[in-house]
Amino acid sequence: MRNNTPSGVVLAEYFSEDEYARKSAVKLARLLSFAMADFEELGMADWNERIEECIRALMLRYQLSPEELFRERREPLQ
Repeated sequence: MRNNTPSGVVLAEYFSEDEYARKSAVKLARLLSFAMADFEELGMADWNERIEECIRALMLRYQLSPEELFRERREPLQ
């Protein structure tokens, strides 16, 4: 049986051990966190729980710290 939860879909899409996948996961988590504010503003805050689940799944899968995700945006992901 396939896991169709948001976190399951994220993990399936980004399941890879290479550094490119890790950088992509960081970028995706950042993008999702910015989307949360947009959804709040548009009156669609109920989506935020699903988005948070996806961010948590990315953080667990790639062992990302909050500091790594939300450091200065000027700092490039090299």
